[in-house]
Amino acid sequence: MAQIILIVVFLGILVTEYLAFTRVWRPHVRSVVRWSFITSAVLAVFGSYMTTFHYEHMPNSNTRFVGWPIPRVAFQRDTPDGPWLDFVGITMVLAFPMNFILFLLVPSIVALPFTRAPKTLP
Repeated sequence: MAQIILIVVFLGILVTEYLAFTRVWRPHVRSVVRWSFITSAVLAVFGSYMTTFHYEHMPNSNTRFVGWPIPRVAFQRDTPDGPWLDFVGITMVLAFPMNFILFLLVPSIVALPFTRAPKTLP
């Protein structure tokens, strides 16, 4: 059940970003909004690349994650002297796009109100 909820939430995030991306290119949108969104998308690509491929954290001495917020791979060991066992799944391939989508969520939410069509006077 929790997996279904996560999938639905992630699809909602995708719809929000799709709306922001398509609305930001409308002709009535100010160029500062458009360029701010493009800049934030470039920064989201850079940030998601850095955190997906160049960030490791250890929540405890026997667990290590590579990548954040969605890890690419997780390592765990039973004892401090034991070998690291890796848990590799589909996130090895999907971690970067998923992190990019998560990093672009806030700029998309901020950009959406600025992309509304102006009210015309009668």
